Amino acid sequence: MAIINSIAAKKAEFTTYEGEKTTYNGLATTYNDAMTLETARAADFFKAMFEAPTVIPSRPCPSSIPAAYAGIDIEWTSATAITAWSDANKKIGKAVLLENSN
Repeated sequence: MAIINSIAAKKAEFTTYEGEKTTYNGLATTYNDAMTLETARAADFFKAMFEAPTVIPSRPCPSSIPAAYAGIDIEWTSATAITAWSDANKKIGKAVLLENSN
């Protein structure tokens, strides 16, 4: 069950990141448009003399990309013999590594 919960947590982290990325893209577009207008105004002598400067918003910073999922949940246990990966563990995606105590 731990692997399902960790995957759900990682999906939630990426969903949050996608929302922040959408916000950043909107702010970056606004910033780039203002920079383009100001560059065009400054390049034209008459516009630069008679038009007010374009208000340029602060440059947005992108959010950090979440780390990749680290993998399956590994459980160490000791047993008298090493057995095959059980069907129950295959269904939940858990690798159980058994130590031979002999």
